[in-house]
Amino acid sequence: MGFIALAASGVFLTLGSVLTLVDDLSISGRFHSAAPCAGTDRDDLDAACLHRTTAVVASSDPGGSRSHAVRVTLKGHDPIGGDVTLDDPPVAFYHLHSGDHVTVTVWSRTITAMTVRGHTHRTEDSPEFSLLLDGYGLVVGAAMSLGGTYMVWMWFFRRGELSDDLSELKVAGRWVVGQCALVFVLGFLNGYNTLTVFLILWGALTVPMSLYSWMKLRYD
Repeated sequence: MGFIALAASGVFLTLGSVLTLVDDLSISGRFHSAAPCAGTDRDDLDAACLHRTTAVVASSDPGGSRSHAVRVTLKGHDPIGGDVTLDDPPVAFYHLHSGDHVTVTVWSRTITAMTVRGHTHRTEDSPEFSLLLDGYGLVVGAAMSLGGTYMVWMWFFRRGELSDDLSELKVAGRWVVGQCALVFVLGFLNGYNTLTVFLILWGALTVPMSLYSWMKLRYD
């Protein structure tokens, strides 16, 4: 049954997101406690400090007018060289050309931020971005598991209470779809969001959405 598959998928996604979130919170804690490199650590890219160094742009792909991400390829060797993706960066990042110089922040052999003409923006490899993705997975997984479990319960154990048009199951299904759509919409702000901001915005919007669904179930 589709209800069972929905609930099971939600449970697995939720558990996976929780485990990943715990790991990423630990990484984020080490990242935020890291100090700028000093002394001999300046040349050691494996040192647990924040390296700020200059890199040269090999190419830049702003992704077109409908894209909100910029992909920059830097000259050099790992970890300074290679592709870097920035989500919703300031305008200056959309006008990079081959040969331009940028400043990058490197931590744990990963470019976590880039500075262009005084504007600093995190990359998709930064710990904050990973936490944000964990939050998306956690919310979607929880919605799928809760909605799917409710539908399984009603179908197998309370079928006699269901209306002829199965409106109760439809309301639950719309709630799950609404939660996924809400995460998708908030995802467009992920270049500026943090996990805390995302959870606050999601909470403020999901309360009236869930209240409306509950009223539909209770009074219709």
